[in-house]
Amino acid sequence: MYKFILTVSLCAVLGFTLAPQTDNPDQNTSTNGPRTYGAVGSTLSSRWTPVTVNAKIIEFVDSNKGKLVGGGECWDLAKAALDYSGAKWKAPYDFGKKISYASEKVLPGDIIHFKNVHFQFENGKGSYPEHTAIIYKVNKKGEWKLAQQNFNDQRFITIDDFNLAWKKSGVIEIYRPQ
Repeated sequence: MYKFILTVSLCAVLGFTLAPQTDNPDQNTSTNGPRTYGAVGSTLSSRWTPVTVNAKIIEFVDSNKGKLVGGGECWDLAKAALDYSGAKWKAPYDFGKKISYASEKVLPGDIIHFKNVHFQFENGKGSYPEHTAIIYKVNKKGEWKLAQQNFNDQRFITIDDFNLAWKKSGVIEIYRPQ
């Protein structure tokens, strides 16, 4: 009994939940064998699955695509998704641990913030004086799909392509929610 309570408590602290298992491996939600989860590098049995802040952010986006969030400002989406995920953050722009997109892996659910960024596309130019979005999907290094609102006069959540090669000037910061 105590072993079970300790295991459940430890997993709750580390952000893991029990995944239901059956005797039929084809019906289980995860694969058999030990797996390594999260930044702690813990090796746990396949009976456990991670619940991450980033996954909860993507869950929020998926459940609100095409909808107005808050007042429709770009940061309303980030705020609502971070709050939904239980992330620790401070307004206005401390969204978590700042990461380097040049040397670290960018993940879906990371927050991207633009400051005075100017772009050059094949068919024109654009800019983000100040803009916040969510990395929705990573296609490859420097090419992502962004979940954003208040973009192109659309005050609801859209999913749009983004390529770092388009950036000509300005600052792009990416944060890993914690």
